[in-house]
Amino acid sequence: MLPIVSPSVVTKQLAFNRVGDKRKVRVSSNFLDVMGFKPGMGIAVEPGEGMGGFSVIPATDELQTHQVYQRRYQPKSRSNN
Repeated sequence: MLPIVSPSVVTKQLAFNRVGDKRKVRVSSNFLDVMGFKPGMGIAVEPGEGMGGFSVIPATDELQTHQVYQRRYQPKSRSNN
């Protein structure tokens, strides 16, 4: 079996969603599991440096502001046509 090597940094261009009078960011990525983030895990967001981005980090109980969710899709049925 080959070892999985995870990157130390993953970047992604994001867009904000409006929910009522708030703006929310949804990070949708296949890298979350590879980077060690598991469903139900508490996370915190820290302001980034430079370009004004942010970092998502595992949270202690005091810092938890968000949570990792996982969505699974049903496999599409195959057809021969």
